[in-house]
Amino acid sequence: MSQPLPDEAAPPIVLSEGRRIARNSALLGLGDVANLVLGLATTVLITDRLGDDYGILLGAQRFVALFLVVAQFGLYPLLVRSVAARPHEAGALLGTVLALRAMLGGIFVLVTVSAAIGTAYLPEFRWLIGALVAVELVGIFTESHVAVCEGLERMGSAALVTVVRPVVLFAGLAAVVTLDLGLPGIAGSYAAARAAQLVLAAALVWRVRPPRSLSVRTDWMLPMLREALLFVLIGLAFTAMSSMDVVVLTRLGPTEAVSWYGGALNFFDVLLALPVLVQRSLLPAFTRLGVERRASDVARATLQVFSAVLLPASIGLAAVAREAVALYPSGAFGPSEPALRVLTLGVPFAGLALACAIYLTGVGRLADILRCYAVALPVELAVLLLSVPELGAAGAAAGRVAAHAVLAIALLHQVRNNAVSVPIGPLCRHAAASLAMLGVLLAVDGLHLAARVAIGCAVYAALMLALSGRGSLERALVAELSSLARSGWASLRAHART
Repeated sequence: MSQPLPDEAAPPIVLSEGRRIARNSALLGLGDVANLVLGLATTVLITDRLGDDYGILLGAQRFVALFLVVAQFGLYPLLVRSVAARPHEAGALLGTVLALRAMLGGIFVLVTVSAAIGTAYLPEFRWLIGALVAVELVGIFTESHVAVCEGLERMGSAALVTVVRPVVLFAGLAAVVTLDLGLPGIAGSYAAARAAQLVLAAALVWRVRPPRSLSVRTDWMLPMLREALLFVLIGLAFTAMSSMDVVVLTRLGPTEAVSWYGGALNFFDVLLALPVLVQRSLLPAFTRLGVERRASDVARATLQVFSAVLLPASIGLAAVAREAVALYPSGAFGPSEPALRVLTLGVPFAGLALACAIYLTGVGRLADILRCYAVALPVELAVLLLSVPELGAAGAAAGRVAAHAVLAIALLHQVRNNAVSVPIGPLCRHAAASLAMLGVLLAVDGLHLAARVAIGCAVYAALMLALSGRGSLERALVAELSSLARSGWASLRAHART
């Protein structure tokens, strides 16, 4: 087998830093696995129970999300980066950010409510929009605590705060379904879950923070707001890209089309769980590394790993889309299949865009990210306006995929300009192995879903390793995982003997 090119081998900094990132991601993952499982169960429960009314809930959620950036104001990533760079000042940083968010939260409430009234958006459900505004207001204060935990790389506490919300929410929704309380009960469950999360965060902050008292530095406020402005614009662009499809579909399509699209989006969000999780560990890592050459090595490896995971996942989901939407208990989401097949095309682009954006954020290249969004957002809006009236949910999916594709290509260009070598060879190998896997999945179409998934994973893993050179990152990661698995198994056996 041919040896990999020199720039395809895994440099030592990648493996050593990768272990630290993997450990932090694993700690966050303990909470996020529960969050994902319970969140998916909760979403399926809400979607299936509400039926067409799920479109109303989704439309209200995404409308509120359009204005949430006013309250967030880019302070979450700014706080993570600031704490990672200056951990001895974490108490003052947290106190100052909490004071800023109290002021910005009032503006968020005023802007959102005024926009809902002024645009006559869901006029019969303004109470729902108001309830969701209150829920998000509580959430931003909890988020500040999580940011400090992540900046200090104390991911266990961050995971604990994260997991309490889906547990309380699932319990509340089970009661809502049993008592048939409808949308008011669901809104109350969201509020109770956020309140429980905030209480836990406030209790943990005194155990997690460094030995400095919580304080407010008014002289830091204006500089922090100026620095956060670029984060605000990036957050606004990201929120617009994530919400524009649902809002346009809500305005131009029937209610049932929004529900079908929501049913497809649930699977899209599940596939993006890995890059969203890992990026939380990458941001403090890029800030710590500081030296751009070392950070660029980790960024290149991140692109390669995301490609290796997301390309086969998206192609595999497209092949089993019919069986996937059939998992909804009511069986009423069969029309979601076309939208889901289109959405899967955007998963690899979305993952690559996330990896590029978090690298550029960590090394302070925020203006580069904004330039990429300035290109992608008009493309999304144009595709949505052209396709949604004719294609409904599938047209909304097409708009999102187009936006993620343009954004990923533009961001890849920017990271190349910032000394990151894009792993073109490995990406091509992952694509070849994924396409071969697709052929196998289509050939075994009559088998049970679980059997098809197992066969597809085995075929892809074998082909990917066969196409990768001996010193490649893929093989190094597999060797590392195998070593950890053997060590864990040996420890279990030794414990069993004693």
